[in-house]
Amino acid sequence: MKKTILIIFSFLILYPYKCAIVGLNLDGHGLSQITQGLKSILEISHDITVLSSRSGKNTGEFDFVIFTDSITCFKQDLTQSLPKAKIKIAYCLWETDKLPEEWVTILNNKFDFVIVASSWFVNKYIENGVQIPIFCIPLGLDTKKLEYIDYELNNNNSDKEDKFYFTCISSFFRHKNQLLLLEVFQELFNNSDVGLILSGHAPTYDTYFNKILAKAKKYNNKNIIINSKQLDDQEFAEIIKKTSVLLSISTGEGFSYTPREAAALGIPTIIPANTAYWDLIENDYASIVINCPTKIESFCILQNKIIGNGFLVCKNNLKNALINIYKNYNEYKKEAQAKKELIKNSYSWQKVNNLFTKILEPQSWFLNSENKITNLGIFCNDKNLINKINIMIESKAN
Repeated sequence: MKKTILIIFSFLILYPYKCAIVGLNLDGHGLSQITQGLKSILEISHDITVLSSRSGKNTGEFDFVIFTDSITCFKQDLTQSLPKAKIKIAYCLWETDKLPEEWVTILNNKFDFVIVASSWFVNKYIENGVQIPIFCIPLGLDTKKLEYIDYELNNNNSDKEDKFYFTCISSFFRHKNQLLLLEVFQELFNNSDVGLILSGHAPTYDTYFNKILAKAKKYNNKNIIINSKQLDDQEFAEIIKKTSVLLSISTGEGFSYTPREAAALGIPTIIPANTAYWDLIENDYASIVINCPTKIESFCILQNKIIGNGFLVCKNNLKNALINIYKNYNEYKKEAQAKKELIKNSYSWQKVNNLFTKILEPQSWFLNSENKITNLGIFCNDKNLINKINIMIESKAN
């Protein structure tokens, strides 16, 4: 028996599995970072092909396919782009307490299991009717990008401004809540030299960005900077060099990328107590956390309807957070700098590399009463999935 296992294991090393990553490819976009991050760690030992999720149906046959885009967008089922594969995986996100009904149907019927980046979503997916196994793997950050920005922060200070800037880097969607941040900033710092930077992709199919521009025009505050360009790494670094505090106060997040990147760079952060932010909160990685006592219906422009509830920050607590961190900045900065290496290591792709690699090592799957991915292996309660995995091993060996 031991000899047979050794032969199969050696065969798997010599002949890696074919895997397609089907996702979005757009500089600076969170979903694209997932696609490229997965590619960087999995291509070391496996045959990886990256396909576009927005280019229609993809051809080819694979052992695994990992889908990293939104399941649907403007009623279009983006999973129709999936090529043939023995095992289909959805690397999924959502930003409220309720999944779109069509997502639940697609996940249950097209995929073998789901990966989410925050443990908060595991129970939410189950509550919403997702019946396939759900695994949580921490979000991966691009350490090369962080090292580049860190170098810029510490070695190119000639053009660094002395002005204190609060910065929010989020696409201009309604649930990102920039209007509230703009209003609070104006009330607190109108007559000061403190600045506010709002930067993010501004979709042309919604009016939210226009409302932000109109409010900023009304305020006529020279210390408010608004940028609607999708940022590449260099442009992101230029904004981070100006940033004193990174804020994100959305009513819900699927990944919470930017606060993690800022924290990994030693920049003080302010975040709300909701959704994917909980991973940062539970690890004590955020500088200030604002409670969200109010649920608010969440309109998703990409689905063109209200889907579930988001979680709204308390305005007075947001004000107190901005004042507190501004008045005690040196203390918060010192604390953030002390934690940055720990945070960078916790959320690096290298840190989660072994967890993702286990997925493409079918011999590491074990039938169990719960679903979890560990460094020792993958424990799964789905007998049918385990059978598919075993069949794949046998076919590969033969």
